[in-house]
This record gives sequence, structure tokens and C-alpha cells, in this order.
Amino acid sequence: MPAGAPFQSDARPEAEWVYGSANSSVVMAAFLRAYTAWLLGDDYLDIRGLQTSRPDIYAPADYTASQALGEQVRASGRSGIVYDSVRHVGGTNVAVHRPRHVTEVTQAAHYDLRIVPVVGRIVVLPAKPEAAP
Repeated sequence: MPAGAPFQSDARPEAEWVYGSANSSVVMAAFLRAYTAWLLGDDYLDIRGLQTSRPDIYAPADYTASQALGEQVRASGRSGIVYDSVRHVGGTNVAVHRPRHVTEVTQAAHYDLRIVPVVGRIVVLPAKPEAAP
């Protein structure tokens, strides 16, 4: 989706961060906060279910086609795009092109993420309230 578009997902928040960090050769950690929000607008382009017919926009490592589609949708004035998650099977994501359409933002769960390449696994721990930065 277009670079810089606010992103909404029903997947656990670590999916994208872990994907972007998984090839690191050092121990990595992040404290992530999940948020809930209401999305306004009834004109989102819904491309769910098109992975087979449009593999170019669902390519997990090449964003060229999906960013071009995102820019076309933004230029058309639509609110954004609803699409299937590439990283979380069964998940749905939304790229929102109109920030004013993101309302009632509420802080939700916190996650303390660690990638330990020596062990070759990802550990996701619910954050303790006192651990929040």
C-alpha cells in the first residue's frame, strides 16, 4: 500500500515488525502498543480475495504494484483500501488515505517483542503495565 498511509489491522501487531526484523543477526527488542479505532467512510476499495487474480499487489516482498494501486486510489479521492493481510493468514488490513476518517483512537494491548536469532525463535510477551515507557 502507499508509503506513509495510516495502517489498521486485525492481526496481532507484531506480524509486520517481526517480518521486517526476522533476518537480523542481533538480538532485537521493541515495545509495541496496539490501538483500536473507528474508521469513517464507505468508499474503501475492497480487494480482499484477489490474491490469485492479482498476485502483483499481494507480493510479500515487492511493494511496487501495491504502492501504485494505493496512489491511484488516493488520487481518486477514496477513503482507502481494505485488503487481506500478507503476513497473517485470515487477517484483514486497511490503508486509510484520509486521516480524519480515523476516529475514537484508544490504546489497547501492549507487547514486549524480542527476536533472538541465536535460538531462531520469536518470543512475544504481554507487557507488564509498569514496563511501559
